[in-house]
Amino acid sequence: DLQGVAREKEALFQALPDNGISFINLNDPLIVKMNPHTKLVSYGMNTPGADFQGQITGFDENVNVTLKINNEIKIRLKVPGNSMAQNALAAVAVGKTFGIPWTDIKETLESFEAVQQRFTIKQTKIGQIINDAYNANPNSTKAAIGIFSKMKLPGRRVFVFGDMFELGDLAESCHREIGRSIAAASIDIFFAYGTLSQFAVEEARQAGLKQVNHFLNKEDLISALKSTLKVTDTILFKGSRGNQLEKVIEGIQV
Repeated sequence: DLQGVAREKEALFQALPDNGISFINLNDPLIVKMNPHTKLVSYGMNTPGADFQGQITGFDENVNVTLKINNEIKIRLKVPGNSMAQNALAAVAVGKTFGIPWTDIKETLESFEAVQQRFTIKQTKIGQIINDAYNANPNSTKAAIGIFSKMKLPGRRVFVFGDMFELGDLAESCHREIGRSIAAASIDIFFAYGTLSQFAVEEARQAGLKQVNHFLNKEDLISALKSTLKVTDTILFKGSRGNQLEKVIEGIQV
């Protein structure tokens, strides 16, 4: 419920004292409509007029971003994707507003690495594993698929997708949307786990993806992965926390 999230964010702005500071993301149309009563500091990607304007100037082979800010400084992140660039820009806005020097901001952001199960990349004996299975919603899953598709990889792209929970009446439509996104991406083999992921499987197959597999228990999924994977493959794991996909990651390495 994006409107519900926006209402909670607006409540946070309204709770600030009169001498507080509101940081406004100009890329968020719901945030832009708000009218905090405090001093405003704005930031955004490709947003002329923002106090802190960010621009992505390049990607490396893992889609890690080089971010240019206010035409003053370039920051080379060790984490991939546009969303992490947006997060870094927000951190810059807060840091500079409170007087932190550019050199300290640059050093800190360039040394930041992804935390466990947040698109962490590890080379193993059965292939390169990307663990992004801490949690999942439709937007984060599509973002992960987008990054995965852009990475320069030596072999096949294998996507292991677990159910996205807590979507209520939107569960079926959201999983179907993910299935279409998978089929449209540069993914070679799709493994789905859970009851809701069946909807993604149906859409991916209908869209023409040939290598699609669906499982309802971890043991069968682990067995199928072991018999399929090659050392040159890269395997992305994405799903809600309740799937416990880390157990699948452990299982395929035994």
